[in-house]
Amino acid sequence: MNELQAILDAADDAARRGVASVLATVVRVSGSAYRRPGARLLLCPDGPRVGLISGGCLEGDVAKKAWWRTEGGPTVVRYETGAEADGEWAFGLGCNGVVDVLLERITPDEPPGFLPFLRNGLSTRRPGVLARVIQGPGVGNWLTDDGESVAHNFADAALAAAAARGAADALEAGRSDYAKIGPAEVVFEVVRPPLAFVVCGAGPDAVPVVALAKQLGWHVTVCDPRGPTAPRGRFPLADDVVTCPPDAVAAHVWLELGGAAVVMSHNQGDDRRFLRGLLDSPVGYVGVLGPRRRTDALLGELAADGFTPTPDRLARLYAPVGLDLGADTPAEIALAIVAEARAALAGRDAGSLRHRTGPIHSRTLEAVS
Repeated sequence: MNELQAILDAADDAARRGVASVLATVVRVSGSAYRRPGARLLLCPDGPRVGLISGGCLEGDVAKKAWWRTEGGPTVVRYETGAEADGEWAFGLGCNGVVDVLLERITPDEPPGFLPFLRNGLSTRRPGVLARVIQGPGVGNWLTDDGESVAHNFADAALAAAAARGAADALEAGRSDYAKIGPAEVVFEVVRPPLAFVVCGAGPDAVPVVALAKQLGWHVTVCDPRGPTAPRGRFPLADDVVTCPPDAVAAHVWLELGGAAVVMSHNQGDDRRFLRGLLDSPVGYVGVLGPRRRTDALLGELAADGFTPTPDRLARLYAPVGLDLGADTPAEIALAIVAEARAALAGRDAGSLRHRTGPIHSRTLEAVS
């Protein structure tokens, strides 16, 4: 299950039982950190922790102190993870990072207003922005911008207007941001729905692909033209199993901008028609199972039918599909496929991090020194 969905479900369950919880959210990072802004952890006094804000380094301290730290309302706690760091919130981990964590008490009778916004973004699959004052007047206030509407509870009109502009800019850029607006420090967290992943084919080798993609929290649709070969029971983890002609995939499956798809029906004619529909869609990654010469033959057949993909469309085509991992078993092949899709959509070359000269993560939402 998607991590955010699991957190929201746990918060709903606690509210139904009349139990308060604490939500910890990473709002800013400087230097090295395991998780980036937007990572969340939900704490309930009578249940397991849901989510993760670090590799386990900070969770224990947050769980121990979150309750009394939020007695007076939301608060931001700064953790320093450098080897030489000192002070109450210092951790000598050698990571050389600074992590700001927003702690908020969620009470059953007065839950935070941004929770419905997060649920709506997941259910409608629309990206949005959660803009929040984390320092200065009104710590913990919020504003949302889903591209069509803005809802906020800022008392200051100028701050609300500036936050609305910042949220719109972050949404257009597709990345989180930070701004100092007068005496207030505001973070703009871009909240995206789970990555949409379409598996075209319902053979046995599609099962581990679906399972691994779901472990990553992706929204997975299995599409196959032969209904009897794609029983729902074979793919219990899939969000949807669709039976339709390959050339009608765009009419039956929402092919999202920035999504991914893999063609693996093991049928030449079906794969050709799947490929045309996918290359004609906005998905950012299209993988095709099989040797390169097979995909070249598929493209040749499409050209003979009058369809020649543009260079931009061909740039989204990955064939043979998968990273060069030396994969052999179906599970290893699934790993190669899913990992390549993730890297391609992130604009990475999937090389070893030991060869990377820059930072692992982009430097957004830097903590103020």
